[in-house]
Amino acid sequence: MKKILSFLVVCVSLLISMPIVASAVAGGGDATYYDGGNSYNGNDTNYSDDSSDGEISAGAAILLIIGYGISYLFKSNQKNNDGTIEHAISKRIEEAFCSIQNAWTKDKLELARSYYSQDLYLDHQRMLVEMRKENLRNYVLNVRVKKMHHFKMIEKDQKFSVKIEASLIDYTVDAVTDKLIRGRRYEKGMISQTWIFSKDIKNEWVVVSIQ
Repeated sequence: MKKILSFLVVCVSLLISMPIVASAVAGGGDATYYDGGNSYNGNDTNYSDDSSDGEISAGAAILLIIGYGISYLFKSNQKNNDGTIEHAISKRIEEAFCSIQNAWTKDKLELARSYYSQDLYLDHQRMLVEMRKENLRNYVLNVRVKKMHHFKMIEKDQKFSVKIEASLIDYTVDAVTDKLIRGRRYEKGMISQTWIFSKDIKNEWVVVSIQ
């Protein structure tokens, strides 16, 4: 509602100053408007308007103003659904991602317990038990989150999914002989995973699934 009122105020102000607006755009030229993406999707869209007419009518100017205003309001209302991630949530996602990788490497999932849902925590515990039985140890080191995108609310204010791209060293060794089984000890690779978060009983975002 505040955005609509603000838009109407702007329209009225522009209509009052219409002679100034018309003279300002008279003569034409190139105008570029930047709709910058956030740091996680990195999308920039350039819009250009080339005008060759020597003047613009008041009616046309009004239509342009209204059209631009409607477009602005539409985009504003879509911001929560276009992959934009709030700072607090993005911070929580990165903390969860790095903490879980660290806890997994140390074979101490309790270090990242606050980021886990109960079911996923138990699943990962079972996986580590199986790895111990086979004398396997997986290391995930030098983790750096590069990009978080495709953010999508699945259940309003209660659940969301996000694609995480990260660089890291990932390898598995024989826990007894230290023989390399998989991966590379000293070379970074890239991974892309979809993580699903949900609110827990403490109203905190926790990881419920990793795909």
